[in-house]
Amino acid sequence: MAIAGMVLLAAVYMLVMRLSIDVSRLEGSTTPGDRDLYYFLLHMAMLVLSAASGFLVGKWLNGLGFAFSVLFTVVMAVAMLFLQLGTYAAACQGHNDIIRHWTC
Repeated sequence: MAIAGMVLLAAVYMLVMRLSIDVSRLEGSTTPGDRDLYYFLLHMAMLVLSAASGFLVGKWLNGLGFAFSVLFTVVMAVAMLFLQLGTYAAACQGHNDIIRHWTC
């Protein structure tokens, strides 16, 4: 149950990032400040969602809500880091716009 929850959260993160790919392109009225604020709020919302869902799963499974909350949050933060670094590396090799538009 815990592993399925963490995989589901990572999938939600990738979906939200994919759907918001136009924010990362600085065209039209989008400024770097707007883009940064959007990504900050998106990442914080995902971390809060991870913590809350981890707490609920932990309480439901065995009463260890805080431990599962920390586990889910750390796993989500690491997943976000690896997805961002991986897509940046892929973008620099010609495969851009996977979950974000990068400029190498």
